[in-house]
Amino acid sequence: MKYFINAKIYPEFHHIEVSGKLVDLPKQDQITFYLNKNFVIQKFGIIDDMWKYFFDLDGEAPQYVAIARPVHIILEEDTVEFQYYGTVNDFIDDVNIIVPDLVELAIYSAWFPFIPGVLFDYSLEIELPNEYTVISNGVITSEKQNDQCTIYHVSSIMPTLDIVICASPKLIKKSIASENLLAQIVYPRDFPQLSEGKLEAISEAYNQLGRILGPAKQLGYLTIVFSPRYGWGYARTPMFIRSGQYAAQQTNSEQDHHVDFHEMAHFWWDIADPQTTNDWINEGGAEYSAFILSKWFHGDKFINRLLYDYISHSEESITNTPIILTESTSPDRYVNRYQKVTLMYLGAEKQFGIDKFRFFLKAFYTKYKDNKSATTENFLEMAEDYLGAEASRYFQNILNLKSWKSINIRKDILKLE
Repeated sequence: MKYFINAKIYPEFHHIEVSGKLVDLPKQDQITFYLNKNFVIQKFGIIDDMWKYFFDLDGEAPQYVAIARPVHIILEEDTVEFQYYGTVNDFIDDVNIIVPDLVELAIYSAWFPFIPGVLFDYSLEIELPNEYTVISNGVITSEKQNDQCTIYHVSSIMPTLDIVICASPKLIKKSIASENLLAQIVYPRDFPQLSEGKLEAISEAYNQLGRILGPAKQLGYLTIVFSPRYGWGYARTPMFIRSGQYAAQQTNSEQDHHVDFHEMAHFWWDIADPQTTNDWINEGGAEYSAFILSKWFHGDKFINRLLYDYISHSEESITNTPIILTESTSPDRYVNRYQKVTLMYLGAEKQFGIDKFRFFLKAFYTKYKDNKSATTENFLEMAEDYLGAEASRYFQNILNLKSWKSINIRKDILKLE
């Protein structure tokens, strides 16, 4: 399915006005979208009847998007049109906002009507004041400026789950091109140090990971955005967004590069539904990839510090929830999905050989890279096919392990003692 969206954004008033349509919907009697609960719907429905909808403000929010509420539509055609407006004057989930210094919108603010877990293409027209630098997870195909504003036309590069807009008068954009990659960096003008050596380091890491796992899903584009805010980061192929404020405090440090490598690795590790407990596949794959790249880029001293953190954090887990049952709301989400999985993968290198294990990971990524449907069961089945029944048992045991205090991680998993 495909969105056609027009968005007028007024940063001074924290205001957005959206109209558009969604075509090629699946054939069914009713469909449920999710939209920001604070928005005012003017129309939403099939072309000949815009009032066959119910905005359920008391309904449940979907996972990851607490501000969204369901919009139920009676569907008699394969096209739905919509029009609504609203304000985003405070940070939503620490990352999305509309203020004069920054417009950052993604699924976290539920600024467009979405169906959880369903991939789509989009064509977007954004209207913003002239002085803004604009970046998206799509390609800006044209821009037209008048006395007060600029209209940007953006097209999706590949099927996606999100439409990201990041715009600010504080941002500067730079790019470098190599034989197989166009890399861009977007950073606040107050922090020019963020651009020093970044593109070169990320470009090298991108090519190195491609040699290990095969081509990224979207070959040839890479954009790093340092948003002028605090909060956290997220990846939307072919871009990833980080906090410019935090990054400026650790510019070009080993840890800074490691965070870059993790987010970039999601250009590969984005093969499972992030709204399910299968997200360990995405986050664990990205953290393991970042570990590999950090070792290649910075050597053993830094990755030994990482290993120490992984082990100590795993031993100090707050809950006894195993990896495969860890929800996104768990206090152990980070250690379980990122660090414990990396330890599991490093142990697999020891037990089954680095080359054999990475060949399996490459095959697993390649099989599921286009449909985001990888599950724990798929992982275990392919592990047995590529590495044998012993490997399947090894992964099952660790993925279901409740207390990591009950084992000696260095001896039992990493085989270091």
